[in-house]
Amino acid sequence: MTEAVTHLEIELVKFGVPLRDGVFKLCDVHKSKSILNYDHPRFQLSGGTDFVIIPSQTPSDIGTAYEICVAFEIKTDEVIDKEGIDKYYNQAIGELIASRCLSSQPVVLVVLTDISRKATIFQYSFDNNRSSSFIEIFKNVSLEQMASKVRQHLEDFCVPDALYEPPEEVEEASAVEIGVVQFKKKQKLNQVSSLDQLEDMMMNRDEW
Repeated sequence: MTEAVTHLEIELVKFGVPLRDGVFKLCDVHKSKSILNYDHPRFQLSGGTDFVIIPSQTPSDIGTAYEICVAFEIKTDEVIDKEGIDKYYNQAIGELIASRCLSSQPVVLVVLTDISRKATIFQYSFDNNRSSSFIEIFKNVSLEQMASKVRQHLEDFCVPDALYEPPEEVEEASAVEIGVVQFKKKQKLNQVSSLDQLEDMMMNRDEW
C-alpha cells in the first residue's frame, strides 16, 4: 500500500489538495481492521478503510478515526474490471456512516477509487434547513474531478484544528439525526450485501 498512498498523494496534490502545507495529511490505515469500529447500545459497526485525510497536528492519543475528514477505499483495476465498482458501493456507504458517527469533523467524505482511472464519491448532504440528510453519490468521476471535490470539501467543511470539538447537538446528530444503521448483531462493513439490507438497517429515530 506504500506505493498506492504515495501515488494518491501525488494525484491529490497535483490538483490542489493541501496535503503538504502542514494543514492536512494523508495517512495509510489499511492495516487497522478496526479503525471504523463503532459501538452503541442499539447497534455495532466493525471494519476499516485504506487511507484517510486528517488534520496534520492530530496527536496520536486522540485517535485517527475521531478526526477523519476524507476516507479512501481502494480497489485495484483488476478487481473493478472483473467485479464492477458498484459491487462495493454498500461497503463505501457503511464506511461513510461509521466515519460520520466517529469523526468530530462536521462532514465526512468517502472516496471509492482505483487511483488510476476513476472514482466514486459518497457524501452526506442536507436540505436547506438542515432538518434532514441524505447520501449523495457522484459516480465515475475523473481523478481530477475527485481531487477537486476533496479540495472543496476540506475548504468548506473541515476544521484543521485537531482538537476541534463540535457543538453538542452535532455530536448527537452523528449518531441519531444523520442516518445511522441499526444492526441486530455486529456487521462487518464489507459484508453489507445489498441496498435493501442497508435500508432494513436504517435506524428509526422514533424508537430512540
